[in-house]
Amino acid sequence: MEFSKYETFTHGFTLEYPKGWKVVENMGFSVALFTPPISSQSQQENGMLNLNVSIQDLKGMLLLYYSKDKHHPTATGSDVLPSSDEFLEISKQQVVQMGAKSLKYGSTKIGSGEQVHDGYYMSYMLENEGTLLKINQSFFIKDYFTYVITLSVPSREASLLEVYEKAVSSFGIFSPKGYKYIILDEATGTLTVDDNNKSIMRYNLFAPKQWKVTLDKRSETSTIIQYQSEKDNLTLIHSIEQFPKQVESVSKFLSQQAQRVRTRADRDSTVDLSSSMAKLVSLPSCNVEFLRLQYKSKGQDQQIAMVVIGKQHVFTTTLISAAGDMKHWSNILDAVLAGFKLTEEGNSNTEGELLSYSIFAHLIKSYALQIPKHFEVAAKFSTNEAIMFTSTKSKIDNPVFSITYEDIGSAVNQEEYKQLIMHFHNESLEQPRVASDKITRLDKYKASLVEMLGFDRQIGNEQLKATFKCAVVKRRYGVLLSFRTTRSEYDSLYSSCFFIFDSFKLI
Repeated sequence: MEFSKYETFTHGFTLEYPKGWKVVENMGFSVALFTPPISSQSQQENGMLNLNVSIQDLKGMLLLYYSKDKHHPTATGSDVLPSSDEFLEISKQQVVQMGAKSLKYGSTKIGSGEQVHDGYYMSYMLENEGTLLKINQSFFIKDYFTYVITLSVPSREASLLEVYEKAVSSFGIFSPKGYKYIILDEATGTLTVDDNNKSIMRYNLFAPKQWKVTLDKRSETSTIIQYQSEKDNLTLIHSIEQFPKQVESVSKFLSQQAQRVRTRADRDSTVDLSSSMAKLVSLPSCNVEFLRLQYKSKGQDQQIAMVVIGKQHVFTTTLISAAGDMKHWSNILDAVLAGFKLTEEGNSNTEGELLSYSIFAHLIKSYALQIPKHFEVAAKFSTNEAIMFTSTKSKIDNPVFSITYEDIGSAVNQEEYKQLIMHFHNESLEQPRVASDKITRLDKYKASLVEMLGFDRQIGNEQLKATFKCAVVKRRYGVLLSFRTTRSEYDSLYSSCFFIFDSFKLI
C-alpha cells in the first residue's frame, strides 16, 4: 500500500495516510478525516470506514467530567489536568457506556525517531446504526492537548491494520501557525467628509484582542495605531491620512502607491490581491476604491491594503510576518478588513452600529460576525463546527449563543434545513412551541428567523425562549445562529446582542 503525507500548520501535526484517500478537515470533532474511495458497499458503511485525528484541549475539559463526581480525588475546583492514566480511564468508561465489546487497552509508542510519545491504545468492537465496527485508537498528551488517532472499519471489511500502524508510527507534532478563530476588538474615531454637508463620519477599525498596542498616535490630519503579537512575530498597523490634494485622481494615487511597493519589494515578489477587497469591505454609502498587495522585503512578508474614500481619506492596513509565513496569517487581515465600518455620526438606521462590540472570526470556516463584549467563547462546549458562547451578564452557566457552520453532505434547500433544525429543537425541549417564523436574509442568502418556547431541565424549571436563524450557503453548508436563555432574562440579554443575527458575513 502506498502512502501520502498530510501536514496541517493550523493544528501542528503530520502523519501518513493511504494514497488516494479523501481528506476532509475540521468536521465534527475531527480535525482531519481520511476516507477511502467509494466502494461497492452501502454509502452508510463507506462513511464509517475512516481514519481520523482529533485534538482535545484539556484546559477546556478540566472539570467537565470530574465535576460530576465530587468524590473524585482531582475534583477540587482547581485547574488540575487529567493525567494520561486518568484520560484512559475516562475513555474506557465512555466506550463501555456506548456498548463497546472485546475491549483491549495498554501502553504504546506514537511517532518514531526523535518524535516518540508515550501513550495508550484501545481496541474494541462497537455497533453503530446496525453496523458492527472494529475500532483501533491511540492517544498521547502533550502541552495541555490530547492527540487521538482512530481507525474505524466495518467488521465485514479487511482490518486495515497497516493503515492504523502507519498513521501511528508516522505521527509527529510541531508548533502550529495560524489561528482557528480570533476575537477582534475595535478602535473608533471620527473624521469629516468634506462634501456639501460636511458630515461627521465614525470609523471602526479592528485588531486581535490579545495583541499589544505598541503605538497610538492621533492628530487632526492623521492617525496611526500599531499592534504586535510577540508570540507569533506579527505586526498590524492601521493608518488614516488625508488624500493628497496634489494628486488628480484616486486611480493615479493607487497606481503611485503600487509602484512604491514594487520599488522596495524583493524582485518578482509582489502579488496583486485587490480583487478580494470588494467582497470584504462593504461601504455602500461611500465612493470607494481599493488596493491590496502582498510582497517580500528585508526578510519579511508584508500585505498592505488601502481603502480610499472619495478623494478625501486614505485608510491603510498593513500586516507584517516573518518571511514565508504570510500564507498562515493572511486570513487575519481578511477578518480585520471585513470588520471595517464607516457610518454617519448620529445615524440610527442600524442600531447595532451604535453599540460597542467585538468581532468573532472563524478563520478556518471563513466567516465573521459581531458579538457583544460580554460574550466569551465556551471552549469545552465547542467543536470544529459549532462555537458556543457564554455571557457574563447571564445568570445561567450554560452557553446562551452558538453558531454552527456544517457541511450537510449534499445540496438541500432552505426549508429542508429549517425543518432539520426545528426537529432538533422539538427533540431537545419539553413542551416546545413556535412563537414566530419569518423569512429573512443571512449575508446574501435566504434564511429563516424562528422564535420558540419550551423547557430544558438541564438549565432549570423556568421556561426558555429561543431565537434561531438558519440558512443554506454555497448549496450544501448549513449555518445556524442560535440564542436561548430563560424567559426572565431573555429581553434584557437579547437587547444587548440582537445585532448578531444580521452581522454574519462570509469572508
